Amino acid sequence: MIEMYYRGLLRMLVIVVMMVLMVDRSAVGQARQPDWGFVKFLIDKENYNQALLLLNKFSTTSTSSTDSLNFYLGWTLYNLQDLQRSTEAFRKVSISSSLYIRSGLFGAWNQAYLKDVKMADQWLSSLNGSITDEMTLVRFETLGIRLLERNFSGYQKIRSAVSATHYAWSEALDKMDTYANQLNTYRPKKTVVSGLLSSVIPGLGKIYTGQTGSGISAFLMCGVLGAMTVENGIKAGWGHWSTLVFGSLFTLFYAGNIYGSIISAKEVRDYYNEDMDQGILLDMHLPMREFYR
Repeated sequence: MIEMYYRGLLRMLVIVVMMVLMVDRSAVGQARQPDWGFVKFLIDKENYNQALLLLNKFSTTSTSSTDSLNFYLGWTLYNLQDLQRSTEAFRKVSISSSLYIRSGLFGAWNQAYLKDVKMADQWLSSLNGSITDEMTLVRFETLGIRLLERNFSGYQKIRSAVSATHYAWSEALDKMDTYANQLNTYRPKKTVVSGLLSSVIPGLGKIYTGQTGSGISAFLMCGVLGAMTVENGIKAGWGHWSTLVFGSLFTLFYAGNIYGSIISAKEVRDYYNEDMDQGILLDMHLPMREFYR
């Protein structure tokens, strides 16, 4: 009798343990299911690291859930400024998803910011949707790409297809037109001209590129060393060691002044282009954030 009692008790204990294990496994499985509301809550509160940890734990079985997972993963990484991984996640959103155009827009911007303008252009050109405003935004972003490429004829070709009727990009569109005009009329300082000017008059090439202070300093330095070389040559002889030292210093600074003027022209041109590119990228970016806010 006692033995049967213990056997029954043991059987009940085994059943209870199995039920606990099953509940535990069910809870774990449920924890891995995507909770997009909570993910969006974390992102809206800018808790991007927590959102990323949660997204990495999710497992999905349906295409729509996988698309949402890739989009939110891309969006979280985008906000964490991990643009390369963000782009990879956006690329995985399927064409059938309602998030496809949005993923393509931000993914293409990521690539443009990472200086892969050609790939960004290809991505934008592949986007095709049914929402008029969304497709107008795609064309607006393409305008920015044309300016980054310095393709002014391409810019004008699609400019008429982008209306300023939507508040999200109406102001930015005016800025794009300003960038196009400024870039099209910009005449960069030529490195050859800058070098030749400084070979005739030390520092003149830097003044030509707009670096007046640096040009005057180069002129004074070369002038002082040249004068000291001549003075020592007259007084101590042209073969005297002091004359040779000052002459060598003059030659070094004179050659450096020419080289510096060439580099100065290149730096001024590169700085101008980089400054314009940053402005274009910013005005490509803000309308997307405003449109999907």
